[in-house]
Amino acid sequence: PEAAPLAAALAALLRDDDDEVRSLAALALGGIGEKAIPALLDGLEDKQPGVRAGAAAGLGMMGKKAAKA
Repeated sequence: PEAAPLAAALAALLRDDDDEVRSLAALALGGIGEKAIPALLDGLEDKQPGVRAGAAAGLGMMGKKAAKA
């Protein structure tokens, strides 16, 4: 429950105009846990490769928790 507001705020940053902000938000989401998986999956569809890489790294940080995604 504590991570939900943070996950929502970081997920909103995945829609920022700045691709560096989106990439860093994706990396930060990786530390949140399972609540961040839907947002990170969306990040994999970003037009910028750095953002996609951040989202993939974020999912990778979760290990097996993200495998079901």
